[in-house]
Amino acid sequence: DGLMDLFVQRQGEEEVRVIRQTDDHEYVVDATYSFDGLNLGDALGDLNGDGLVDMVEPIDDFTLQIRYGHPDTGFARDTQDVALPHGGVWPVRYSGDWVVTPSSVQVTDVDQDGVDDIVLPSPADASVHIVRPPAPSWWGQVLTDMPQASLPLQAGSNEMSVHQASQFISKLGVRVRIEGSTLDGISVRLRAPDGRVIELDDGVSWAEEAIWQAHYPTSPTTCALASLYGWQPRGEWTLIVDADADVQAALTDFAVITHGTFTRPTGDACSNAIPYTIGESVWGSTVGAPSLHASNCAGRSRSEEAVFSFVADGDGAVCLNTNGSTYDTAMHVREVECGDQERQIACNDDGGVGSQSQVELNVVAGTRYFIFVDGFSTFNQGEFVLNSAPGPCADFAPAAPSICP
Repeated sequence: DGLMDLFVQRQGEEEVRVIRQTDDHEYVVDATYSFDGLNLGDALGDLNGDGLVDMVEPIDDFTLQIRYGHPDTGFARDTQDVALPHGGVWPVRYSGDWVVTPSSVQVTDVDQDGVDDIVLPSPADASVHIVRPPAPSWWGQVLTDMPQASLPLQAGSNEMSVHQASQFISKLGVRVRIEGSTLDGISVRLRAPDGRVIELDDGVSWAEEAIWQAHYPTSPTTCALASLYGWQPRGEWTLIVDADADVQAALTDFAVITHGTFTRPTGDACSNAIPYTIGESVWGSTVGAPSLHASNCAGRSRSEEAVFSFVADGDGAVCLNTNGSTYDTAMHVREVECGDQERQIACNDDGGVGSQSQVELNVVAGTRYFIFVDGFSTFNQGEFVLNSAPGPCADFAPAAPSICP
């Protein structure tokens, strides 16, 4: 609101108080936030580049706790621990006998990259550590806002929402727990800030009489969650629980775990090529991704792209395709140098199923290859699946993975 507020810690207490300045320049206690084992010496700053002020607290020689800013409630209810190696090694580290206190921490933009850094003295070896997150930051966030320990489910549709700032999602997890009886009368959906809705499997554990879901990138619902990767506007993640009339249950946990940047990526995808293993299927999205690399097929493939890399562990054929993707894909592959189009060794538009792409490579052991999942011509973007197998494409079943909803 443009007015300076106060951030106060009382010695001996594991909590801080936010004292907000009102429009008539009076001060009122706005909220109180707890931290575990709080030391004196807290700080404020924008650690994730989302334009909201975050709290940073040194807990001990090994741990910082971060409480991220929240656009509606001031600060998130939950803290996130950041582990510090004892006498740690950070990108920037200065030593000197004048560092005598373990309790102080400063948050400021040391390197002037637009994202605040953490300046922390270490009592273990009389040094100062400057923790510089990448710009934009890749801190993960756990978004949860359960107003009470459990929320009884009513017959019909039940909704619970958590808020996020605009974010380019690179990983996404959902944690849900519903406890009670007659759980087979329950279905669960997730609505993203952009309005898209996906079904979540029930994950019923009858022994505990609970529906327990912890959907992370390695879970069977990977492809459903990956369809939401990419740019998500500021808004709410909403859990929708539909319950039959005879259900006697309560929602006891709901959290959305996001990982990504708080601005749209503008850099070269080659500098962030994703490690890939031949033989696996991965899901992702090119929505909002950079469009910097062209090919010599598929209308030059000037759409948004995702880049993967692998090093061949032997000589021979490798087959790649995008079967199961939701848009008109293109695929091109380069060797050794990601950013050099002259290094392109394969390119395909519709060699897979329908408008999906497929290429066959003859790889050389020890050589690095870069796979571009792209779109035909321009403005073709969406959710993709990248599949592969060692051997010729004639030996590789081109069907989309069966676990994709």
